[in-house]
Amino acid sequence: MSIPKRVTLMFEVYRWAGTTPEEFRKHYIETHAQLGKKIPGIVWYETFLNEQPTGAWQAQERPRPDAYVIMKLESEEVLQKMRETEEWRIAKEDDIGFASHSFSTPVERLTWIADVDPVVVVGQES
Repeated sequence: MSIPKRVTLMFEVYRWAGTTPEEFRKHYIETHAQLGKKIPGIVWYETFLNEQPTGAWQAQERPRPDAYVIMKLESEEVLQKMRETEEWRIAKEDDIGFASHSFSTPVERLTWIADVDPVVVVGQES
């Protein structure tokens, strides 16, 4: 039996206008990520919070994202069905007033130097 090809998505996430980077970070960690973890078919989910997001919106330059999110899904079929789930709907509703928009793209993961530090899973004991 062959394992289906898993799909990896990377999202750039931008906070809602009028929201500070600190408010974005707090809401993402305490609320939004908790909703995202409930979406069926996700086998790996990590967030890289930008330590230097764009402070104030500027019309002259592209803002830096507030976060980069990487999700690996069980299969292409899961990706096709994911947006139809109740969990996805709830997470998208949470975007209102929190995230203005996000951009996602399928990516291929290449590890050049493996991280030797232990993995810390937020909200779980080691």
